[in-house]
Amino acid sequence: MCIRDRYEPTIFIYSVQTNSVQELKIPEEYNIFGTYPIFDELSNIIFVGLFKNPFPKGSFAFVRPSSLFYVKNPLTASPIITKMIDNDYVCSSPHFSGDFKQLAYFTIPKQILTHTSAYELKTIQWPCHT
Repeated sequence: MCIRDRYEPTIFIYSVQTNSVQELKIPEEYNIFGTYPIFDELSNIIFVGLFKNPFPKGSFAFVRPSSLFYVKNPLTASPIITKMIDNDYVCSSPHFSGDFKQLAYFTIPKQILTHTSAYELKTIQWPCHT
């Protein structure tokens, strides 16, 4: 993850084969910042999308509504981006098990008013995208 400008964190993908960098284009209608990107076993991407609104520019608190997103074919001109989680308020730090059968992430299941909270660890059977 890099910062495109001072208010827009952005995911970039580096290709070892071509020695090139490409920005992951997230459509504006998603209204999210992409964070915590990881690759699955097929070189697709899972990332946490932090919703931009209702927070003003310059406010980058991690305790804001977010979700996990799955990106199929991230290096193509038209990657397919799918929201994976609907029922958690905050998602953070996705990681795969060594055999890629589980996707684990931290979550806060409901809205809170502080900058810190007790996180829950949740898992999802993988692959759930097929």
